[in-house]
Amino acid sequence: MDGPFYCASCRHEARDAGVSDVTMDEQLMELVVRRDTRFGGDAIAAGFSEAEQRRVAWLHWDGGQLFNCRDGWRRIPPISERIPLLRRIAASLGFVGARKLRYAVLTRYYWRGIVQDCVRATQGEEY
Repeated sequence: MDGPFYCASCRHEARDAGVSDVTMDEQLMELVVRRDTRFGGDAIAAGFSEAEQRRVAWLHWDGGQLFNCRDGWRRIPPISERIPLLRRIAASLGFVGARKLRYAVLTRYYWRGIVQDCVRATQGEEY
């Protein structure tokens, strides 16, 4: 599937592992894409509850990437890219502790569970 759904097999693996992420909800992601591409945004939003619309209010689809714009535009990488991203950033910083890694990552990226992932990455845990 194209768009914000990234990789279907990755999404299924994450779901089987118990990962809960808004990017795994195909209907809500369709709302984000249609709203942000001006492709029937108001009409498509009418099919969603107010709670669902609030859940994605801070999400934006731009240039083929998903962003959280609540506190500046921070990219939400696909689930399969998150761990390699943390490892790459940690290596570029000289393998710093969880706190410094978290600060470095949160300036440009966001996802649910990012703090716990930073702690795991600095402790050398496998995912």
